[in-house]
Amino acid sequence: MTDWRRLEYSRIVSNRFPWAFVSLRPAFYVILRIPFIGWTFITILILFVNSIVWAGNLSSPAPVWCDI
Repeated sequence: MTDWRRLEYSRIVSNRFPWAFVSLRPAFYVILRIPFIGWTFITILILFVNSIVWAGNLSSPAPVWCDI
């Protein structure tokens, strides 16, 4: 094999190799989003429950805590 053919072959292989992983990329990103979606849902649920529990209550149950 001459040098230019070897160079051409390596260029073709190196250009096409990353495309083998393109089909896996969307599934990988969805898998990475699942923990974030769960964490966000739990956080919003906690904030929602706290807003229902503390609705209409402006008194401070632990005033000493603010002095620490």
